[in-house]
Amino acid sequence: EERLIHDPGAFPLFSFSLFLHSLEKDIEVVMDQPLFGAVVICLIISAACHVKSIIEGSCSQVDQIWSISPIIYIVYLTFFDPAFPSPHPRLLLLSTLITVWGCRLTYNFARKGGYAGEEDYRWPVLRTIITNPLAWQLFHIGFISLYQNVLLLLVVLPALEASKTPLDWRRDGPLAALFSALVIMESVADQQQWDFHQRKKRW
Repeated sequence: EERLIHDPGAFPLFSFSLFLHSLEKDIEVVMDQPLFGAVVICLIISAACHVKSIIEGSCSQVDQIWSISPIIYIVYLTFFDPAFPSPHPRLLLLSTLITVWGCRLTYNFARKGGYAGEEDYRWPVLRTIITNPLAWQLFHIGFISLYQNVLLLLVVLPALEASKTPLDWRRDGPLAALFSALVIMESVADQQQWDFHQRKKRW
């Protein structure tokens, strides 16, 4: 303090030092938020989808990961988020259910040729509508690559609210059982549809 009184030139340096210290604290607070890591992962996935779409000339990159990304987010929130030193029981339950759900969808998508690289028919149609190259790139980045991935992150966000209360099997058990029953029913329907189309090909 005496130095600041006798040396007015030291005040800006002192203020800047306080600013950096405050900024460092703010960054630490942000990084400790449960959603921070998931948002970073979302941005990385979005960037990867955009680069891959440019390389392959196909805008259907998000279509290939829409059943995988929610698994990544919920697993991160459950096991790796610094806000949760140990896995929260409700997050563990949700992580299990979402993983089963995602695996079922991914398997069904894969056997139908979803990873063969074919582009969804809607993107070529949109290219004929958005003919300006700059406008298309903005749409490509903002909607196709970023917005769709943000939606997939939003699918998992209710898990953060669920983690605020303890696991209660009297409440969560029936819901988990209902979810599991629906997944089983959908899996049976997937197989029936697959068998039908396979028989149709032989006809």
